[in-house]
Amino acid sequence: MVTSRKLRLLSRLLTGTGVTCLAATPYVFWRLTRVQPITADTTPPAHAAATAPLPNVQKRDLAWYAPLWERDLKQPPIPPAEDAKPAPTPVRPAPSVLATFVQREESYAHLVGQAGEAELLAVDDSLDGYRLVAIEPGRVQLELGGDRFWVEMPKPKGVEP
Repeated sequence: MVTSRKLRLLSRLLTGTGVTCLAATPYVFWRLTRVQPITADTTPPAHAAATAPLPNVQKRDLAWYAPLWERDLKQPPIPPAEDAKPAPTPVRPAPSVLATFVQREESYAHLVGQAGEAELLAVDDSLDGYRLVAIEPGRVQLELGGDRFWVEMPKPKGVEP
């Protein structure tokens, strides 16, 4: 019994792509039968020997082609230079600490940035690209690009411990 589903598949096969493939098949077989077989005869034809010299063909050992066979074609054509180093990031001076105000509820730090402007900051505020992570009496912890470090408040001049 022929179902409507089979008829739809058959109609798609007989129209469009199916017809093109069926029509192209005799042409492909005809072209394949006309291809000359490859022979190892390297003698030039008689008419070419008198007019043009043979090109200079270098015969190479198979080992010469080994790097081409071993090459991973998914990689870029030029391997990256191993001695190339990333450009150093410019060193920015860290903000200096003027004072810290530590309370139970919230802490603040009085910092001076690159431009010389003093700002009062809380935890998670930022100044000149540095993020303030923690505040303790006399020092603050800053973060720049994932690196954390402590900056201490300078000791007053003339006071000895």
